Amino acid sequence: MNKLEQEILDSLIERKGEEIYQNLQKPEYQRVVREAMIGMAEFIAGDIIGKAMNHEEREEFLYNFTKKIDHDFSDGRELRLISKENAKEYYALLQLEEEEDLSVKEFIGYHKLIIKGLAGIARLEGLEKALTEEAEYEIIRIIYPTMDEFLDYSFR
Repeated sequence: MNKLEQEILDSLIERKGEEIYQNLQKPEYQRVVREAMIGMAEFIAGDIIGKAMNHEEREEFLYNFTKKIDHDFSDGRELRLISKENAKEYYALLQLEEEEDLSVKEFIGYHKLIIKGLAGIARLEGLEKALTEEAEYEIIRIIYPTMDEFLDYSFR
């Protein structure tokens, strides 16, 4: 990835982090994410590490986990850090060179095409234009000219 493409990727990570942060501030979104995280913790406590814990230890683990989630959701600074880390993880797959899983390969290819397309816009119209959501949508429409093609990719 060249310098311009890296700068675009960094900006996409920032944008995705802000998007996640804005969503996590919505009570209904927080509720769904909180329930999913607690469900995952219950699974981990029950199946994976739970075999090494007694009932009281498992309950304490789940109580502390839930308390941490609630704290993170109520602390704007912590929530922003979590959002940025999630955005980095979302794009981290792009750093993989070899991947066997076809859906991951498609994800990587799709996002690399977007970044290369945005780099082309940056060279022609400037970085500021390339970093707009409209420019990203332009590239997506080039990759998937019809709604059916986009939906076919999205729901694989």
